[in-house]
Amino acid sequence: MSEWIDINEKQPKPGTHCIIAATDQDGINHVSSAKWQSKRFYLVSRCAYWHVTHWMPMPIHPEEDG
Repeated sequence: MSEWIDINEKQPKPGTHCIIAATDQDGINHVSSAKWQSKRFYLVSRCAYWHVTHWMPMPIHPEEDG
């Protein structure tokens, strides 16, 4: 399992989908997924005002049983 990476210490490669830890404008913590592009994470609609603090790579998708 990956460990959380501080966004100020290391950034993902462009186009990488990640799990993110963020705080909203009310100070509530959230975990979601987002795509890193050009020095920022792209979040969906209402998540756009979240301040991302940490990230980790997406886990490998499980294999389908046959």
